[in-house]
Amino acid sequence: MTRATVALLALATFSGKSVTGQVATAPAPAALREALLNRDRATSEAVRRDGLARGLASAFDSAALLLLEGAPLVAERAGAIRLLEQRAELAALRVQWLPLAVLVSLDGTLGVTYGMTTIADAPASDTTRLRFGKYISVWRRRDGAWYLAAHLQTGLLPRDAPVTGAAPSSAPATAQLTIGPGARFAAADRAFARMAVDSGAPPAFAAFAAPTAVTFAATGDLLIGPGAIRARMTENHAHTSWSWAPLFAGSSANGELGYTVGEATIANAEGEPWTFVGKYLTVWRRMADGSVRFVVDGGNARPPTSH
Repeated sequence: MTRATVALLALATFSGKSVTGQVATAPAPAALREALLNRDRATSEAVRRDGLARGLASAFDSAALLLLEGAPLVAERAGAIRLLEQRAELAALRVQWLPLAVLVSLDGTLGVTYGMTTIADAPASDTTRLRFGKYISVWRRRDGAWYLAAHLQTGLLPRDAPVTGAAPSSAPATAQLTIGPGARFAAADRAFARMAVDSGAPPAFAAFAAPTAVTFAATGDLLIGPGAIRARMTENHAHTSWSWAPLFAGSSANGELGYTVGEATIANAEGEPWTFVGKYLTVWRRMADGSVRFVVDGGNARPPTSH
């Protein structure tokens, strides 16, 4: 993604107008896609107007997962709101996002939105400089409305920003990862992780990526497709070792669309040693041949003592 493209996206976000007038969608009833897109846009507007804590509060499901940069994974609505309220530096930000894709399961029980985020200091001034991030939101539909089941933001805060008042994440009951509709996606995530350990991250990401899969590169780019993902990872991570494990998994009722949330470690295996500890949100789809492939993946930093 070029700087010009990012600038256009930022302009579209703050003007409320779409660059192309279209948003990528997955096959699903048009009314459900439109309702989810409207919900995502309304949540973005609420965050812009009222701040992250108040803007997201009405959208969170009771068991929502929040992946905030520099903080532990938080696994329920009250804790997510408390974390957002306690991060004083968030109150000084004007945040808004632009959805680039909308995915909805054919049964209309699970949806996903992801795209670009623009961040500016509030109140805005002539010297305000925009920063750019990305987001992934997983939504559950109940009682005819969409609610956030998981929400990840990147780029809001520096990776080394201090963490205050955050409760550590807690693993779910084992049954959540081994039985039920979400189990197939947890199993795929574990197989993905095993291949990354055995063969390296670049071939593992390429093997488990859907044909139009998107990953959020640390450089700020959106990488699309197995070839582009593998090439960038080979360039930047040829000598790093990756390990991760899912802590939470969820699925549409029909088992078509799912997600996993977990914690990861990336370590440099050559030259000056370093270790990055993070958390991730991966969205999965069951393909026509029955295989499971990820369609979008993103992550951010967490403290090394998250649990």
